[in-house]
Amino acid sequence: MMFRPAQPGDFPGLTKLWQQAFGDTDAFLDSFFGTAFSPERCLCIRLEERVAAALYWFDCQWEDKRLAYLYAVATENGFKCVERKERDSWAVVVCCKI
Repeated sequence: MMFRPAQPGDFPGLTKLWQQAFGDTDAFLDSFFGTAFSPERCLCIRLEERVAAALYWFDCQWEDKRLAYLYAVATENGFKCVERKERDSWAVVVCCKI
């Protein structure tokens, strides 16, 4: 299992996972990944060479404080959360196949 920021090779897995989790159209995915998506604002969990989970956020600010607006969190069907780990300033949820 690998936890890391999104990379260019993750794009097919990210779009497949998004459609599985949210059921959005190809047109929406083209729009989102073509305009709002940034690999620096997407964390992935890769398992067995595929994207098993992803977290997307937008940077924002409120009262001079930097915040992350969590936009979408998706986990592949057939996985559940089994462990929580701290990594840098993020809480990471580890998934496993059920």
